[in-house]
Amino acid sequence: MIKRQLRATLPGSIFKRGRRWAWRVQLPGEPEEKVRSLIPEGDRYGVTSLKKAGPVALAMWQRATEHEAERCTREKARIRAIRRAAAWKRRVRQARQEAEKAAAKQRAALEEKLEAYKQQVESWAARLQQARAEVDKAVLVQKDKCDRRMRAYRASAARARERAIARIRADANKIIAEQKRQFEERIKAYRNTMTRIWDQRDRRVSTDAEKPRKSRTDHPRETPRKTRRKARRRNATKAEKKDGVQEILESAAMQQTTVEHAPTDAEIRTQSEAALNEIITSITRIAYCECCFRNGVPEESLIRIDSGQRLCPACIKALEAKEAEIDRQSN
Repeated sequence: MIKRQLRATLPGSIFKRGRRWAWRVQLPGEPEEKVRSLIPEGDRYGVTSLKKAGPVALAMWQRATEHEAERCTREKARIRAIRRAAAWKRRVRQARQEAEKAAAKQRAALEEKLEAYKQQVESWAARLQQARAEVDKAVLVQKDKCDRRMRAYRASAARARERAIARIRADANKIIAEQKRQFEERIKAYRNTMTRIWDQRDRRVSTDAEKPRKSRTDHPRETPRKTRRKARRRNATKAEKKDGVQEILESAAMQQTTVEHAPTDAEIRTQSEAALNEIITSITRIAYCECCFRNGVPEESLIRIDSGQRLCPACIKALEAKEAEIDRQSN
């Protein structure tokens, strides 16, 4: 079998220029035809025979084809990279646009929610302002009522205090008058007793002084024995009378001493005032609670708080319970 060798015809035209062969051709990748010398690789000068010119031209063509193929490959790779970068940029731009759209949508939704919250807060603020105004109005009304009640309770307490003081003074004056009357009666009785005692003493002394004179003038002259006997009896009687008078004088002196040491009006008044003070201090003072306005609470049971009000034990207990509940709610 005969092998046929395929030969390719190179483009362009080979011609001789002087002694050297040249080739007019448009190599792959060149824009136009160009005349170039057929110089073998590694030589300085072109070929001089046509037989050598063909392989040299073929080698030049192959090299040009390889360079063009490499250039096309690089160009395609560059174009592919450019397209890939463009596609990536396009995807990035699209993703950015989508993200911006989503962000804008979310921002719009958040702005709507914020506007709704703002309107709700404004409505709450208006309601709070209205409630505060109502509370202030109620506080003023309650304060006015409390002030009126306080004035009424203070007036009633002042009247009750004045009545109690007047009653205590009247009772004290009655006690003082009664004690004064009793002391005056005792002093009068002491004086009457002393007057009676001194009158009796004067009568007895005058009687004893007159009896011997009558016996000397009325009776006849007696014997010495009888006279001595009568003298002894008379002396004994005088001694007994003298002892009786002495006892009467001693009792009168004692009664006089008692009368002299009887209390005076000033002492009576001082003692009465001391008794009155004891009575007043023993009286339990009462007042009213400034929270529940309950009257008749012992003054020592009232407790003064930081605001200056005086509260009864029940209100203090309720206040402590309310403070504990507020603390639990705040925690």
